[in-house]
Amino acid sequence: MLQATNFGCLLVALWGMVGIWTTKVGYHNLWEFWFFNAQFGFTMGAQFSYGQAFMAELVPRGREYMFFSLLGIVSKGSGKSIGS
Repeated sequence: MLQATNFGCLLVALWGMVGIWTTKVGYHNLWEFWFFNAQFGFTMGAQFSYGQAFMAELVPRGREYMFFSLLGIVSKGSGKSIGS
C-alpha cells in the first residue's frame, strides 16, 4: 500500500514536471487539476495514516502523549501556507 501511494505521489509530480516542456502533457486543463487534487488527497491521506500507525509502534509505552502532541504541532505547522 505504501509503495502504491508513493508511486501516486511520484506520478502527479512527474506529470507536472513534464508539462513544463510540453503542452500535451502537464497541468494545462481543468480536469488535470481536479485529477491532481484527487490523486494527491488519496495518496497523502493514506501516507499520513500509515505514518501515524508506524509511529505508534515506535513510541515508548507511557510516553505517547509527548510524541503525538509533537506530531500534531509539527504536522499542522508544516501544512499551513504562508498568508493563511
